[in-house]
Amino acid sequence: MERGARRALGLWLLLLPLLLLPPGQGRQEAGSKWKVFIDQINRALKNYQPCSSQNCSCYHGVIEEDLTPFRGGISREKMAEVVRRKLGTHYQIIKNRLYRENDCMFPSRCSGVEHFILEIIGHLPDMEMVINVRDYPQVPKWMEPAIPVFSFSKCLESRLRRLGKLYL
Repeated sequence: MERGARRALGLWLLLLPLLLLPPGQGRQEAGSKWKVFIDQINRALKNYQPCSSQNCSCYHGVIEEDLTPFRGGISREKMAEVVRRKLGTHYQIIKNRLYRENDCMFPSRCSGVEHFILEIIGHLPDMEMVINVRDYPQVPKWMEPAIPVFSFSKCLESRLRRLGKLYL
């Protein structure tokens, strides 16, 4: 099943209890209570367009926006500070080999991150990064100066989007 179809099914399954309410006033009240959400779901489904698997171009705007604060680069000092603060798991790519620090709060997430990095490692330069694999963002959007931490999770208050969207 396509990812978009699975999401749509999941959203409708969340709303299924509303449909199971007995007919009458209770159902009408519940239905009107959830109408705004049902309308949003229907609008999202109507406007949904799958991303091209050829070039993932639908993510370019998100990537550009998230990386804008780092357009001038990230200094070694800033990177060392981020690693020292333990805001995530430290990764390095050196000569097409992936290295990770021993500490990882969620080993299965680190394995997932590593899986995707290893898929494209031949196209990546030598680099290092910190990836937050925790359930909550470590870098709020309001934090200045911006701190270069990619996050496994994303909320509106965090600066960098989920890795799944970035396709690292």
